[in-house]
Amino acid sequence: MSSRRTKSSKEDDFSVIPRAAVVRMISEVQPDVRCSKETEDFFVACCTRFVQHMTTEALNICWFNKNRKIMSYHALAALERVGFGEFRKDIMAAVRNCKLTAARLRRKGSRLENLGVPLEVLQRQQQDLIDQARRHEEELAQHESAEMMEEEGTLEVRVKQEFP
Repeated sequence: MSSRRTKSSKEDDFSVIPRAAVVRMISEVQPDVRCSKETEDFFVACCTRFVQHMTTEALNICWFNKNRKIMSYHALAALERVGFGEFRKDIMAAVRNCKLTAARLRRKGSRLENLGVPLEVLQRQQQDLIDQARRHEEELAQHESAEMMEEEGTLEVRVKQEFP
């Protein structure tokens, strides 16, 4: 019997890098070249295995340093350890880009920033809409009140006519 663990197909599905992402990366590198499904599957498997291997290396470095959380510097050290140190500059640029994107998302202002309208103008427009809705509600209430008074008046007239 083999000492190697076998995964169920369900576990394999969870550990696979999205096929569309891999295909997109392939087409970005070589836009005029197409790959067969078998080749795409091969690249997906390679990417998945690479991520698993790098995660294991980073985890070993993390444990050696007595840390409990894998940080980006652990991943960079793992890259050095497996011989991919030449990509350090590119990876650092990608890490900075990820941090900037994450910071922008945390601020949750990115949708408002993309509008190109100052926040003060948006707040003023919002307040105008609230005021407009409030006036509309008041007008409806006055109109309903007037209708009720009118109905009461016609009811009184009818009562007086029927019971003089």
